[in-house]
Amino acid sequence: MNYTKSITLRFQFLPVLFILLIIGLAGCNKNSDDPEPITTSSIGKYAGKMVTTGGLTNQGSAIVQTMAITVEMTSGSKENEVRWKIIGPFGDYNDPLTATIDGTKFTTQSQKLTYGPGDEVVFEGTGTLIGQQLTVTLREDDGQGQYTHEITATRK
Repeated sequence: MNYTKSITLRFQFLPVLFILLIIGLAGCNKNSDDPEPITTSSIGKYAGKMVTTGGLTNQGSAIVQTMAITVEMTSGSKENEVRWKIIGPFGDYNDPLTATIDGTKFTTQSQKLTYGPGDEVVFEGTGTLIGQQLTVTLREDDGQGQYTHEITATRK
């Protein structure tokens, strides 16, 4: 009689073990079809142009300048963050700026870059990154003048 009772108890625990096994295996599922984060897919170089308007504050002078540029984008320190800089015909236009990407929205919060004693420049801007196309309005204030840079570039 003990033998029959122990077989019956084993069969009662089988459904519980089966359910625990299914739950454990469900947690191990890794889908390789998951899309890569937008920041990873945005890393690289973009070729385009930058149209600059603005001028020196105390002289009232205004400029309009168009130049061919390359935007170089690298990973940031956070998941939705990138570092980007503009490379113009005369070399690097700026040190890397930090931007966040949220969906297609590309935002560079106000950042002060120091290039030497008394040489500080504040940058901030907004734009979009849709597919391979980057469009940004970047504002610059170097303490002597204010400039607006309209940037359009396509990933190389």
